[in-house]
Amino acid sequence: QTSEYRNQVSSLSAGVNINNLRREHIESIPYRLSPDKEQSRIVEKLDEQFTWLDAAVAALKRVQANLKRYRATVLKAVCEGCLVPTEAELARRESRTYEPASVLLEHILAERHSRWKGFDAKYPVPKTIESGEMPQLPEGWTWASLDQLLIYLRNGISQKPDAESGQPILRISAVRPMKVDLNDVRFLADSSNPYLDYVVEDGDLLFTRYNGNPALTGVCGVVRNPARDIVHPDKLIRAKVPRHLADPHFLELVLNSGESRGFLASRIRTTAGQAGISGTDLRSIPLPLAPLAEQQRIALEADRRLSIIDEVQIELEANLKRANSLRRSIL
Repeated sequence: QTSEYRNQVSSLSAGVNINNLRREHIESIPYRLSPDKEQSRIVEKLDEQFTWLDAAVAALKRVQANLKRYRATVLKAVCEGCLVPTEAELARRESRTYEPASVLLEHILAERHSRWKGFDAKYPVPKTIESGEMPQLPEGWTWASLDQLLIYLRNGISQKPDAESGQPILRISAVRPMKVDLNDVRFLADSSNPYLDYVVEDGDLLFTRYNGNPALTGVCGVVRNPARDIVHPDKLIRAKVPRHLADPHFLELVLNSGESRGFLASRIRTTAGQAGISGTDLRSIPLPLAPLAEQQRIALEADRRLSIIDEVQIELEANLKRANSLRRSIL
């Protein structure tokens, strides 16, 4: 299994679809032969080292599995209002009043309607959610549809990014659950005017409209502090909410988990190997809405915990790579 032996095997093997070795090839491969007693000592030492290494790798993979479960637990707590004290609990402790999410939703709907004034088209009444058909929420929360929160929803640019430089445009792979990689871009020909309406901004929610993997279809991430003008492609859908009334970082959390994710997953359709969702599907998503101050506290605490998970995950992956390198070094 040494690299020296494997290199010789690779150089002798041949085939059209599957590489093959003939018996005479195997018999002709030279290898280093040590004295009999030394072979035994080497094998004994290898067994000792590999037993230790296998145990270490197994422990690292157990931690990885635990991290995955912990991440799911954090997101479940977000959706159920268990991650931080609720605004209702704090109000009782501090002997004060608070604005429940049902009232907040009324403000959002008023904002949504006011932004429509001036358009010739008839105001589209947003989809609603029958709360009686949904799981019970913490005190002060309410069920809403994403449509009720939206002030903007639009697909991106359909033009193929075939330039070496120019206008950066996000790749589909830039959006993953609760993440937007603003460095994952291609380029359109440099002509900024036609692209102005598609430039993503801080706080935008981006959804994957199509993906070869259904698990990555309909996932969303928040755009965070873009340092340059970047546009989004047709296979990503951009959504905006009134940020002074709804925290996009909180929405990013609930839209990727719980009832919201389950609803959207049930709406995914597959055509020609591509899984997809529509803007209508997105508008219909039910989501648990918390009071604004609670949204912000949840987003901060979830970010703290998920950042720790990400840091540990990076360290685990580095240690697994080290273990693989160590195995090769021993051989």
